[in-house]
Amino acid sequence: MSARRLAAVCAAVLALAAGSASATPTPQPAPELSLDEQLQQIFEHLKADRCEAALPLMRQVFTRREFLQKPVAAQGVTYEMAGLCEMREGRIEAADELLAKADKVAGLHDFGLQARVLTGLYGGHVDQAVAALERLQAPDALKAFKLELFQDLKQTLAAREKADLRQRMLAALDRLDFAPDEPFETFDAAWAEYARMIVDQNPAGAARAAARISDPGPLLELRLDKRFAALVDAEPARFDLRAAAERKLAADRAAMAANPKLLAGPHTVASDLRVLGRADEALAVLDAALARTEPNAWTDAGDQLRWARNERAYALLALGRFDEAVAALRQGADLDEHGTLNVSQVINLAEVQLQVGRPEAALETLAVFEAPERRASAYGVMWVKSGQACAYAALGRKAELRMTLTWLAAHADDNPAAHTRALLCAGDVDGAAASYKRRLADPEQRADALAALSQFDPPPVTAPGVKAAAERLAQVRARPDVQAAIAKAGRVERVPLVSVYWGDI
Repeated sequence: MSARRLAAVCAAVLALAAGSASATPTPQPAPELSLDEQLQQIFEHLKADRCEAALPLMRQVFTRREFLQKPVAAQGVTYEMAGLCEMREGRIEAADELLAKADKVAGLHDFGLQARVLTGLYGGHVDQAVAALERLQAPDALKAFKLELFQDLKQTLAAREKADLRQRMLAALDRLDFAPDEPFETFDAAWAEYARMIVDQNPAGAARAAARISDPGPLLELRLDKRFAALVDAEPARFDLRAAAERKLAADRAAMAANPKLLAGPHTVASDLRVLGRADEALAVLDAALARTEPNAWTDAGDQLRWARNERAYALLALGRFDEAVAALRQGADLDEHGTLNVSQVINLAEVQLQVGRPEAALETLAVFEAPERRASAYGVMWVKSGQACAYAALGRKAELRMTLTWLAAHADDNPAAHTRALLCAGDVDGAAASYKRRLADPEQRADALAALSQFDPPPVTAPGVKAAAERLAQVRARPDVQAAIAKAGRVERVPLVSVYWGDI
């Protein structure tokens, strides 16, 4: 919370505290300052953005008997402010205790609920974070949050057993009409997921969520799902995927021009161009951006540089410049990820090495995950194991392949696509077909499976590993049992775009 907001809240506290309670407190030694004088000092500190000075005074106030004689609204909001200050000082547990006390005494204002979303998420109480989110009332209550917070919360709730909490979170964001205001950011994938969650019980709500979507990827997911057939038929122009991709490119180009110091701009525009089959233009955009080496050329380089190098590698791969693609991704993999050892680009590097026929190098790349300090999520570990399985298959290391496939099958719920991909690499067409059928039968997974079984435009140059995988996928797609499962879930299509992420399988 800003100093101005804290000061305004404190002013309200002083106004409430000015009235005396009817009860007379038990006599005690007079403190050096009266309660109102201490509250005034707190106000001055908060006005000057000095939480570290205000907190000791607030702790003193909480020990005074006359504080408990003040109106409950005054007590509650003072606890609230103390909680906010504790949070700003990085003491999440202490902040949460004070906010809980404020809630018990008088209920929380929206700013207190906003704080409890944070303390719940980062204090390990995601149910509390969702409950606080559901209680927010003001239409602009979500403006205090960056999109990253909701992505973190959604990721924390990704496990199947937390699907109810995830739906509640998305329902709260839907009610408050959440829209990220950061350039190049989108919540479209989440809106598509929410639409799929509620379409059977609440078709109108699903249509409202779908109306927020403009990204061609989530639009494709809805387009293929038979539950959205009426919506797609009613709005053919909006579900025209090629037109949607062109619109996204135009919007992102405009945003890039308006935000010349954000490396996310060239990265996003390059990805848009690859989707449209224009990998040469994508490479030119990124080369121009990465040639800027002046100090502070990019305000978001800390996180975006690794993704820009990642995107450049994909453009080089699409153009058949395989050695350069590997080198570019190695540069990205050498960069930290959120202040820790890189995970995403290392996994992507191994995949590129597999695609260009270098399974030994891929195994060497993935071996870094044996070190405990390089931590991947359960989802990421599945990609690591899947990459190892593909390398073992390419090298004919059958015993290691069998062991890895057994492990992947036991953990398939953590990342079903990674399991499917390993089965395809192993040439297990029956196993891959069974995996796709399970995914198609699951309302939460069918969108990814339908998209994976669709046929996309090829890139300018197709890497040898991609060709082999595509041949096996075609065998799976053609099977009558898979065709029947597809028809039950929706449809697959010939998509007039290039698939730009290898994990969409």
